[in-house]
Amino acid sequence: MNIVMSTSHSELVELTSRIDEKNGSWCEAINSISLYALNASQTKRTIMGVFAYDDENSSTVPPAILYKALTKDSDSIFPKVIPAIQSIELVEGNGGPGTVKKVSTIQGGETSFVLQKVDAVDEANLGYDYSIVGGTGLHESLEKIILQTKVVPGPDGGSISKVSVKYHTKGDAPLLDAVREESKARGTGAFKAVEGYVLANPAEY
Repeated sequence: MNIVMSTSHSELVELTSRIDEKNGSWCEAINSISLYALNASQTKRTIMGVFAYDDENSSTVPPAILYKALTKDSDSIFPKVIPAIQSIELVEGNGGPGTVKKVSTIQGGETSFVLQKVDAVDEANLGYDYSIVGGTGLHESLEKIILQTKVVPGPDGGSISKVSVKYHTKGDAPLLDAVREESKARGTGAFKAVEGYVLANPAEY
């Protein structure tokens, strides 16, 4: 069972205010980073401002190793393999459900960040759910993005990474194609970068 924990408006305002005080003025919003929105055929479901897509991608990396790299080790790997990511900071929590992270990026000379909240961790079944709940990098048309991910066995000892992505737009606003496509592209790039890192550093795994 996937458990999704929501963040109230007041909690989000408090979090972003603290981050703003600590790090200075915000830059213009860029499209959010959806680390697990993978490039694949998609099934679309739309219900009143919620736009859902089911994606999957395959890898030659075994499931347990891929899961570890994409979750437990991601805070250290992503800044190494994705030039746009400057840092990943822990804002609240210890890595479990309820944890909030700040992902800072720089693109085109402008800095931005998104707030990611861990919703559920299921190590036994290689599941990991999180949401992008705020920050200057979350597109102005979006309230949040919810991602439910799972790594399952694939052919020849490899893996299949599956993800359900739900874009929650503000009010009844439509999901802009440009927002979804850029988010998907960033997710695909992130996945391939992590996979490449694991394959290039077998001694670490």
